[in-house]
Amino acid sequence: MEEIFYAWKRPLLADLATPAYAAGRLKGGLTVTLADGAGPRNGTADFLFAGPQDVRQLVAGVVVGRQPAPGNRDAEITRVAHVELRDDGLPWRYSPFPNGPALRPWLVLVVGVTGQEVFWDRGRVRLLAGALGQHDLSRSHRWAHVHDIAGRPLSRILSPRALAADTDYTAVLVPAVVPGEGDQPPRPAWTAATPEVTLPCFDQWTFRTRDDPDDFASIAQRLNPLTSAEEQALKAAGFGRAAVTVRGRPDPVLHLAGALAAVDNPPVEPLPDDIAAEVEILAALSESAGRWVLGLPRYDEPWVAPGTPVPADGWRHQLRVDPRHRGSAGLGAWAAIAWQDRIAAAAAQQ
Repeated sequence: MEEIFYAWKRPLLADLATPAYAAGRLKGGLTVTLADGAGPRNGTADFLFAGPQDVRQLVAGVVVGRQPAPGNRDAEITRVAHVELRDDGLPWRYSPFPNGPALRPWLVLVVGVTGQEVFWDRGRVRLLAGALGQHDLSRSHRWAHVHDIAGRPLSRILSPRALAADTDYTAVLVPAVVPGEGDQPPRPAWTAATPEVTLPCFDQWTFRTRDDPDDFASIAQRLNPLTSAEEQALKAAGFGRAAVTVRGRPDPVLHLAGALAAVDNPPVEPLPDDIAAEVEILAALSESAGRWVLGLPRYDEPWVAPGTPVPADGWRHQLRVDPRHRGSAGLGAWAAIAWQDRIAAAAAQQ
């Protein structure tokens, strides 16, 4: 599945924007040519772009995702809060700035401590310095992007706020700019010296963080590489290896590397031809008897003509006849089938 990220997206009409302002809005100019008996005449038709002051609320359904989820009581502090919008160009559509490499969005997501830094009331929100200081608007172009997932784009707005453990937070979606007067350019909704500001609020939710010493980032930071002596001891003990006994043979003749085996030390014994032939016969008998057999994906199918035969050798044949690979595939299929409900429930809880 192809995934593409873009820094910003805006209607092509924005290419006509100029660095001038009128009535607090960005001005645009369109060259118009009129032709009559006297010949063509050129002129410029000026117009104004809609700005943040023209937006009263977001339509229902435009917000398609909020993380951490609203009401979450154990959000991880190693992640950042963000909101996802179905309209992939919305964060930049009403930006009162001409296009440029670091186009700033007109919307930002502010996260503050509930009851201390953020106070929401009937469509407006009062933000205090504790929250404002965590959101430097000169860097707001880094907080939004477009994420195109297999042709289904959405926009995402992040909050740069570093979260503390065991804290109640409120996330609010607010305008990042205040329109200027007349022909004056817009100004940031706040600066580092702003003690507090009251702004329209287009979306808001609350969540609480937890102090979890076993989240992914914490576990990864506690991992240490093995010493040379430890590696040699594990190899000598066959750690991460399982012996495979073949029917009719008294001793194990193959070894299977488990998930914890070192990638630079895989099983080296080749598969004997007679074992491959026997497994091939057993697989054919199972299929002819009508037993369910896990099929193999045809990854090259989009690029080959219909009916193109599968190559006789290669990884598909190796997976079919090698009992080591069949065993690993079977265990994986069993886990997905027998444990799918538990896995799904654990993922939903997390």
